[in-house]
Amino acid sequence: FALVDADSFYANCESLRRGLKEVIVCNREREVVLSATYRLKKAGVKSGLPLSRFSHLFGVVKVVPAEFDYYA
Repeated sequence: FALVDADSFYANCESLRRGLKEVIVCNREREVVLSATYRLKKAGVKSGLPLSRFSHLFGVVKVVPAEFDYYA
């Protein structure tokens, strides 16, 4: 058996790619959170929640659309 923690995979890929500490990856069509860095998750940013709920973080946190080809 193996356990793989991919909970923040998309956010960590974008964090490394863009040189940012805190990132929220969103779904373009539905504007919901797909992934967030661990620090943001501890602050209450959860997958599946609407981005509008976290608009107070937008000046501090970079919100980027998901790019699945890059993650593959």
